[in-house]
Amino acid sequence: MNPDTVRRERAKGEPILYGDASQAAVLEHINVAKARILAVVISDPAAIGRIVATARAHNPALHIVVRTRFVAEIEPLMQLGAQEVVAEEYETSVEMFIRVLSTYLVPKADIERFVREIRAEGYGMLRRSMLNTADACSLEGTCSSFGATVLTVASGAFVDGKSLVASRLRKEHGLTVVAVQRGGKTHLNPDPAWVFEPGDRAHVFGEQDVISDKAWLFNGATDESGVAA
Repeated sequence: MNPDTVRRERAKGEPILYGDASQAAVLEHINVAKARILAVVISDPAAIGRIVATARAHNPALHIVVRTRFVAEIEPLMQLGAQEVVAEEYETSVEMFIRVLSTYLVPKADIERFVREIRAEGYGMLRRSMLNTADACSLEGTCSSFGATVLTVASGAFVDGKSLVASRLRKEHGLTVVAVQRGGKTHLNPDPAWVFEPGDRAHVFGEQDVISDKAWLFNGATDESGVAA
């Protein structure tokens, strides 16, 4: 938001104010003590924390919803007084798994149930699956043998310098790359022409045993015969 937008919308009759919400005086000015709900959607983590803590101190009954970037920021914000924290990192992961399950022809109703289960548990199930390479979903009998993990491309590894299609990860190795993180950006469903570079973080989906056996394709440690790659 900027001052020009505030002036324009105020001229239209919108009840809009401009100020630093991390300052107690600003929250007092907007009468946060009597508000029912507060949505915090700025990008500064430190300022978000100050806003949540100050608003909670002024209004113990206030319902606070926060948008943040990373999973690690959820718990601290909850401790400061936020009731709901939506992490962009989580939502990206949820979208990735929706696309993966759709690719494997999992029924839409089951996918929707899976997403509800994740969100109902505060995304805890998804966090465990990504950190521990556990089951990628809890749909009984649907994909219990499948898992997901993040593999970092090492310099000189099999995929280094190869395109997604040339590496034949899915056709020959049974691995599906659903996203690649590079330079702080997450690229969902990368194009077949995508060329891997050292440092790329590939989000890989497949059978858990296969993922373990094929990790050398990304980390460059050894090939299938155990010979250094």
